Amino acid sequence: MPGFEKLIARYQPGVLVLQDVAAKDSRRAPRIKSLHRQVMRLAAKHKLTVKLISGKQVRSLLLGNPKGTKQEMAELLAKKFPDDLASRLPPKRKAWKSE
Repeated sequence: MPGFEKLIARYQPGVLVLQDVAAKDSRRAPRIKSLHRQVMRLAAKHKLTVKLISGKQVRSLLLGNPKGTKQEMAELLAKKFPDDLASRLPPKRKAWKSE
């Protein structure tokens, strides 16, 4: 995962916060769980502190609502970091279109 290691080298974080893919309410694909394990190993290699939080906690912390949507989170983050994320904000999905 050279891309992840470049990010660590560039930003030199002290803590890495990840969503807990092992939480009982998490429905992540096996590919994502494998990727998560790789990130955890690299974090250990670089002696980073890792904090795991559930998806519900992520939504509660960001939005103040544990039932918030991905779109709401994306819009909030695009507003907080407009230079980096505003141009990447996807249009709001119509109910009849798939993700």
